[in-house]
Amino acid sequence: MGEYRFVLHQQQPCDCAVNSRRHDLVCLIQPLNGVVFILDGLLIGAHDTCYLMKAMLAGAAIMIPLAWSSLQWGWGLMKILVSITALMLWRGTTNVSRFAGNGWTNLPSTER
Repeated sequence: MGEYRFVLHQQQPCDCAVNSRRHDLVCLIQPLNGVVFILDGLLIGAHDTCYLMKAMLAGAAIMIPLAWSSLQWGWGLMKILVSITALMLWRGTTNVSRFAGNGWTNLPSTER
């Protein structure tokens, strides 16, 4: 058997600062992601999926052009992470506003 060596990532000297910024952004949005997904679960449990669908479609209208512009102008992974952050901010805003109101508590139950 031959010796195998796997190289997962070779960093160039200038890549360190970019990777650090990516890592920082991913770490900063994790608490927001947690809040968004918890509120998603609560609203899904309350059968408020129609509202979540509409909010997600509006969020896609925000995220898709941002992510697509990254491809068109060669902005790379950092711009894609920024577009995901924008989506999470939108979803967090819509979920918190829906959860803070009473609209989700007065939904008809689909289970009998």
